[in-house]
This record gives sequence, structure tokens and C-alpha cells, in this order.
Amino acid sequence: MVTRNSMSRYVGNAQAAEVNVTLVSCRVFSNCVLGGGFKMKTDAQLKDEVIAELRWEPSVHSEEIKVTTHNGIVTLSGSVPFYAAKWAAERAARRVEGVRAIAENWA
Repeated sequence: MVTRNSMSRYVGNAQAAEVNVTLVSCRVFSNCVLGGGFKMKTDAQLKDEVIAELRWEPSVHSEEIKVTTHNGIVTLSGSVPFYAAKWAAERAARRVEGVRAIAENWA
């Protein structure tokens, strides 16, 4: 929660007393659970969604890319014919909600 003291540097002191902002809203996120927490996807769910996203990307030959996941970190490995395909595969993996980081192990 934003307090009066933390808001005073962003808003003038006269206005800071009227500001009451709550930063967590359950309505914004589709994977939000009651109580303001978030339900993490399993590694298997993330892997399936990344593979589906790679199949959807026209500039990537998804059958040449191996996907592994561990604690939300996605590792892309295999071989790609050119740099643009590597970059497109990274972007496709980043589009998946729940991916915390991407590691690469290209041949």
C-alpha cells in the first residue's frame, strides 16, 4: 500500500493526505486466487504453453527447438538456421504468462 510519506515525493504534500492507493487488484490478473495471491503455473503447464506459442510463431521451426522448464525458468535448446529464428523463439517464450526467465543453449 502506498503511504502518505511515500507519496509525498510524487505528489505535493497538500495532495498526499488525500491519496489512498491499493496496488494489488485481483480483477486484473487471470491466474489470481482469492486473498490477493497468485497461482503459479506448474513447469509442465509452462512447457506446454511455450511449445504451443513456438508452434504459432511462423518464423520458428518448433520441431527443432527443445523446451525444458524448472521453477518458471524456460530453457530453449537445439539448433536454429539463423539469428532471427533464435530471436523469434525468445520473444515467443516471453509472451507466455508465468515465464520468469529464459536460458538458452543453442547448438
